[in-house]
Order: sequence, then structure tokens, then C-alpha cells
Amino acid sequence: MKNVAKAVKHRELITQTISAKCSFSENFGGRGVYDIGVVGSFESDADVNSRDFYVSRFNTKGNFTTNFYESETASTSETTKTVYVDATNRVIYAVVDINTNTFYGKNVFYSGEVSETDNPNIAIVAFSFDFGTRLWVAVLGDKDNIDYFSGLSIYNGHLHVALTSHTNEYSTDEYQTDIIYTKIRADNGRIVNKKVFGSTSEDTALDIIATTTGIYIMATIGDNFLPHPTSGHIWQTNGGPGLSNFAILLVRDSDSQLVDIEGFDTATLTDPFPKRFSVHIGTGTREFIFYAPRSNSDKAGLYVTKFTDSSKIFINDNAGVCTDNTNCDRCNVNDPGMCMI
Repeated sequence: MKNVAKAVKHRELITQTISAKCSFSENFGGRGVYDIGVVGSFESDADVNSRDFYVSRFNTKGNFTTNFYESETASTSETTKTVYVDATNRVIYAVVDINTNTFYGKNVFYSGEVSETDNPNIAIVAFSFDFGTRLWVAVLGDKDNIDYFSGLSIYNGHLHVALTSHTNEYSTDEYQTDIIYTKIRADNGRIVNKKVFGSTSEDTALDIIATTTGIYIMATIGDNFLPHPTSGHIWQTNGGPGLSNFAILLVRDSDSQLVDIEGFDTATLTDPFPKRFSVHIGTGTREFIFYAPRSNSDKAGLYVTKFTDSSKIFINDNAGVCTDNTNCDRCNVNDPGMCMI
């Protein structure tokens, strides 16, 4: 098969908003076939200060664009954040940063609630593989504060989404953020559960992965973290009062209850912290692999990070220390569980 360049944009898309992801679809002629989704925003025809967005799908079997969709809403600026391809349900999900509480008739209000401001939120827009039509829209976030997209994971017919936002749930300081977790039905966009996790200090979601063993949210969190499954109890950081943890939150899928936290004092970790992670579920094991740039300003390199003993994760113990420097150039023996390889 020849390497053939593929042009997918229909509009002049703004480079910083373009995102693409793919998913294995089938085997054909002894080769894997992939479905690829592309999103990007373009300058609105109605307002040069506003953005609309474009989403397309193409399949590597024929290497042609199957369909595309342009969302042009005169009252809303739509800036794409990323895209996800769900080959199982044949749906593409566009993640869009919007500058309003209401989008395609959906909003973040509970019945009887009102907001004094029309603040930015995050929209998830689902599109059909086959026809490129819009299937449903979900609007997520806090009704009064700016929301930031942190990650999305597709599992068992649901979307699991992590946002970072100030919520007034645990702090009145508008500069302190919390973590908003939302579970959405993949077939119709209905929100099944929404939970806010946080503390009186800074809490930031970094990534999220849904698995057979639960929902894992990678985050940096403050002391006295809530909620706790035991009434009157709080989660405390390893370093003590006022300090922060690099943490993995374990959320139960059935009721979105936070049931456990694996945390590491950020003072013991080496920068840069991981920005993404993956989970491999084995027989009685959970192997976490973390990914970080070589530095916070360097996009050319990658560090892969793992626990030195995954059997000790979420069992009220640390994950061990690295004792073999042969393949470990950033090992810190004072760090109870992380070894950069």
C-alpha cells in the first residue's frame, strides 16, 4: 500500500484547534482498517471574533472523506478541544469549548436554577459514522464558572468525562478549582451521574480512564479532600496539612462514589509530572503507565513512568522504590513509588 497524503479540511481551520484520533474498525485484505475523526474550528462567517466548528470522518479502506459536518451557531463561539472515535457504537464525539450555558437546547442547569452570567462550558457533540449527522449534545460543567476539559474515556456504553473548574462546593476562593466527573449514556447523551471532588485548595484533573475495575482519574489534589465514603471523614495528603498530592482517584462505576485514592507527595516527585496515563488490567493486577513530556516546555521528548510494584497499588501500601538503575535514569529512592524509565 502506498503512503498517500490525505487532505480532510473543508474550511480553513485554525491550526491550534485541529485534533484527530483513530480507532481500529476491521481487517480487510490482510490489513487493518481504521476510522479517523478530525475536528477543528474556523472563523465564523457572521462574526470574526467568534468560531464555528467542523468535524469529519474518513476510513483508511478507501482513503476518502466519508462525511463532514459544519456547526454554525450565530449566538455561540465553538472552539474544538479534541475528538474521540467510538468504532463499537459507530460514533464520533467532538469536545467543544463554548462561551455560553446553553447549546443546541441543552444546558448545565438543574430544574429551578438560574445563573447571573452566561459563562463558558464544555459541550460533547455526538455524530453518526454513517451519515455525519448530529445525534445528541450534552453540556457539562459548573453553571457559574469557567470549565476546562481534562479527559474522556469510553467504556460499556457510557462516556466518562473529567473537567476542572471552580464550583463553590469546597471553597469560596474563585481561583481554587475542583474536579467535576460526569457519566453520560453513549446512545442518547443523557447524564447519568455528576460528582464534584475537591478540597479548599487547588485540585486539577489531568486524565481519566474507565475500566472493568472502576474509573481512574489522574489528578493533583489538596489536603482534606472530599467526599469520603465514610461520613465525617476526609482524605489527607501524604505530606500533611496544606500540601498537595499527585494522585489517582478510584471511582466506583455503579454509583460514581469515590472509594479510594493512591497519592504521592508532590514534593518527592521530579518534574515534569505525567500529563496522560493508561491502564492494563491483568489477572489480579492493574498496571498503570504514565506519560510526560521531557520538560514542561519541551514537546519533542517523552518520559514513560510506571510503578515499580503494581501489586501494592490501592492496598494501603506504597508501590515500592526503584533499586535497579540499569534502565532507570531518573530514579529517586526517596520517592515511594515512581520510577522514570
